[in-house]
Amino acid sequence: MWINAFFIRQRWKKKRSKLINSASLLEYLPNEIFISIFSYLSGVDAVLAFSNLNYRFYCLSNKCCHLFDFKSINKTKFDFILTQQYNRQNWISLQLSNDDEDIPGQIEYFCQLNSLVHLYPQLESLSLLNIKYISKNNLLLNQLLSLTNLQSLTIKPICGTILSYFDLSKLKRLVISSCRNIEWLKDLSQLENLEYTITNVCSCEPIFTWPLKLKRLKIIFMMDEDLDQIQRSFIYLSQLTTLEIYQNEAKSRHLHHSTDHRWEQLIGSLFPLLKHFRFYFYFCTLNIPALVATYSTPFYLFEKRWFIRCDLLREFPSHMNQYSIHSANVALYTLPLLFQPSMTMSNGYRVDSIISTLPKNFNSDVYPDGFTNIKTLVLLNDPMKFDENFNQTKIVNLIIERSFTSIDWIRTLTKLRHVSFSKRADISSNIFECLLDHTPELESLVVDNNLLRILTNNYNNVSICNQLSNKIQYLKFHPATNASQCFNKNRLAEILPIFASKCKHLSLSIQSKPDLIALILKRTKRLHSLHIHIKEKDHLPITMQWFDEQKTKSNYSNCFIMKQEQDYYFWLGRHNNI
Repeated sequence: MWINAFFIRQRWKKKRSKLINSASLLEYLPNEIFISIFSYLSGVDAVLAFSNLNYRFYCLSNKCCHLFDFKSINKTKFDFILTQQYNRQNWISLQLSNDDEDIPGQIEYFCQLNSLVHLYPQLESLSLLNIKYISKNNLLLNQLLSLTNLQSLTIKPICGTILSYFDLSKLKRLVISSCRNIEWLKDLSQLENLEYTITNVCSCEPIFTWPLKLKRLKIIFMMDEDLDQIQRSFIYLSQLTTLEIYQNEAKSRHLHHSTDHRWEQLIGSLFPLLKHFRFYFYFCTLNIPALVATYSTPFYLFEKRWFIRCDLLREFPSHMNQYSIHSANVALYTLPLLFQPSMTMSNGYRVDSIISTLPKNFNSDVYPDGFTNIKTLVLLNDPMKFDENFNQTKIVNLIIERSFTSIDWIRTLTKLRHVSFSKRADISSNIFECLLDHTPELESLVVDNNLLRILTNNYNNVSICNQLSNKIQYLKFHPATNASQCFNKNRLAEILPIFASKCKHLSLSIQSKPDLIALILKRTKRLHSLHIHIKEKDHLPITMQWFDEQKTKSNYSNCFIMKQEQDYYFWLGRHNNI
């Protein structure tokens, strides 16, 4: 036995030596191979992997990296990449985000360090995500107004009035979450690809207009009134080949689409080159045969080969109401379904029927039904019953508005990553523990301060606290509306030992004392970001000078602080976190 072990160790040493020698041979490969490798990597991954190895790779990463996506990157890595990239005039694509949970203030921080105009004159693609209060950010607006070479722009959310001032004459692709006034789009004569999500960012009068050279148009809306106006606004688009239009959420008081042949008429008269028509609509009707017949004409089935599926959903009655005999909720969508809708329910849905125009000789397994694509579920009330069709769901976001007791739903929601309890939510400690037991991928929790104390028995329930400690990386407490909901030193002392080791984002309210923020920075180890809502308007300002005085006592070496009224957002960096 001893001899065998000796020879095994010797063979392993030889293999290890060969591996080390093989790694060193990497440097003898010609630059052309590395240039090809870099073409398959994002600029962020390439710089992090190669630029710090030696001077040759450092130069190659500056010469060959053109596409930089900084979404969901921590501040330490972000700073490292900017210091490694001296030749940023080679950049042609840039994505930044102000995600409160990961990278709050990244866009503002970037614009303070860089000039988009001078350092990035050749920029062809720019994405600005989760951007708030852009109208107040003069530094960013002035830089955006001077970018004239953009061919692709993604910006969410933004008022169309602001976008109308940009020079977008060369733009070919535009992705926006914006208001209902898009009259300025008609001036984008070169635009070929438009993705437009309608949001309530302002109260502009609805005006829908469309560039004449569009080849692909994708629209996401919520209100039926929007769809009616969009249909009336369509003009002759001779080059349009793809039209996608999706209703993101069913709201029972707004479910009334017509069952006429309007889409068939619009496509036939206005979109002569249309090859792909995809949609997801909600209806409120019992006349299902007429609805399906609308999309069963020779135009859909034989000429275009566009097939639909219709899901008839009836809400389970409450103890006050019986099933409605006058109408039912209907989800109508094209196959295959590429959209990920959200679903809002009060008492739960019973699936009465699923009807499809898909030919029988087609493999239906290739076209899964709409329940599979639902990613967000909003429960307005406790679902009283459970329909087996929902076993197919892969919901990752759960929002509980009031009570929740359904074990059947808990057993189905095994893919959950995010759970949010409203301020009115009511759930027992046993149900909460059961939910934690069945959600191995859970990482994000939004909850009221007082509710979490109840669910954990004042943080004395060891089983629940251990699960929270092992799972939760993003913890958000609702903003305090009164002093009792604010965290003081004692309450922080209760939660920090539970969440300090794994939590990457923390959001909570304090009354006024900044020393509580210092306590959080001292006790936590892995925070990427911190959001503090200070209840009192008259408080000592939190500045970079204040942070510099605290950092010797904390685990964070640098940060960027963004203030919005009484809210402070800290984007935190640490040593040795590349």
